[in-house]
Parts: sequence; C-alpha cells; structure tokens
Amino acid sequence: MDKIVISRISPMELHSDFNYLSFIENTIKKYPKAFTYFLYSEETGIWAGATTEILFKKTDDYYETNSVAGTQLLSNYKKNKTWGEKEIEEQRLVSYYIEKLLSEIGIKEYETIGHDTITAGNIVHLKTVFKIKTSVLNQNIAKVIKGLHPTPAVCGLPKARAYHMIEAAEVHKRELYTGFLGPWNFNNESQLFVNLRCAKFVNNKALFYVGGGLTAQSDAKAEWQETVNKSKTLLSVIEKL
Repeated sequence: MDKIVISRISPMELHSDFNYLSFIENTIKKYPKAFTYFLYSEETGIWAGATTEILFKKTDDYYETNSVAGTQLLSNYKKNKTWGEKEIEEQRLVSYYIEKLLSEIGIKEYETIGHDTITAGNIVHLKTVFKIKTSVLNQNIAKVIKGLHPTPAVCGLPKARAYHMIEAAEVHKRELYTGFLGPWNFNNESQLFVNLRCAKFVNNKALFYVGGGLTAQSDAKAEWQETVNKSKTLLSVIEKL
C-alpha cells in the first residue's frame, strides 16, 4: 500500500461544571477561520469540532476542493520553514488521487494553486487548491463529492484496500469522524468540510478523535506524537475553561 490512515480516541474527563456554550464560544474565538460546529441528535449524540479542511466548496464562478496532508507543529515550522520527504509525498498522493478522479469523470479543465503551507490551530499542513469552473462541473457535482469521500487524507491508497484494512484494524467506530458536514445552499453558499479536529461528548467525557497517515517513510513515535498534537486543537480550549 502507498498509505493508510489509522485513528484512535483520546478520552478526557470533564469537570462537573463544564459548560458547552462557553466551550463553543471560546472555540470560535480561538479559531475564527475554522468551520466550528456543535451538533446534537438522538442518533449521533453530542459532537463538536473546528475544521479548516474543505472537501467541496461552491463560489460564484468556481467549485473548489483541496488536497491537504502532511503535518508538523507550527512552532517547528516557524523555526525551519521546511518540509520532510515523508510529508511532501503524503500530500502528493492526495493531490494525485484528486487529479485521477477528475480525469476519470472527464474533467480536464481545472486550475491548481499551491502547494502552500496552511495553519490549523497549533499545527500546519500542506495544501493544494483545485478550482473548476461551474460550467465545467455542473452535471458532475454528485460524482465528484462521492468520489472524494473518503479522501486518501483520511483513508489511504489504494482506497478500497485501505478502507477494509482500517475496518479490520481499528477497535472503535469512527462514527462522524472523517465524515463531512457544512452548509449547503445556505444564503447562496455551499461548503462541505471534512470532520477533523472533533470530539464526541459522552458520560462527562470528551472523546477526541485523531489519526495519522502512515507511509513507508513513517516513524511510529513521530506519528503518535502527531495525533497528540492534533488532539490539542479542542483540548487546549477545554483546559482553559
């Protein structure tokens, strides 16, 4: 396999006076550029998250999807301003998958921007933007969204093999984690975000869902630390309440 993304759950006990409203308000303040949500239903229970990763977005003239992969601490990046071969290759695999998907659907006209370094809380990622004119994609929106999910950034490559390996290896259910959500045809805007940096709240506990992409160049300790760093997106807000 080229890549597989394995996840885990990191639990945290909440104080008896934990206030959901204060938590969400402080999350929005800390991550103003993220899609921050609070969700409850009888079927899903209570979830919250702050994600910046766009699965699919519609603007006036373009549809957009992003290839986001590769992770390091923001503090480390500020010192070195460099990326390792493992992270560059990991992001390249996601970009290649999107290019292949568009080609299979018959879309040849699109613009790519990047890759660039983007900030998501205390960590940074590599991102490439794919922009497709609305006139080119209008009849294939559903095919693109269905083909994108789950992307190699949350599953792996080859996708089918990685998907079945994840089902066999992970001892928990991902539930809403690595799914997608967001406003669709709301105030003339449509945006779907990958549900990362999220937590489920159960029995006075916050369950942080985190994961990392494993390739042939991965270091096990570094990958574990990456999941610790990702959990701090929401954990850092809760700790200050």
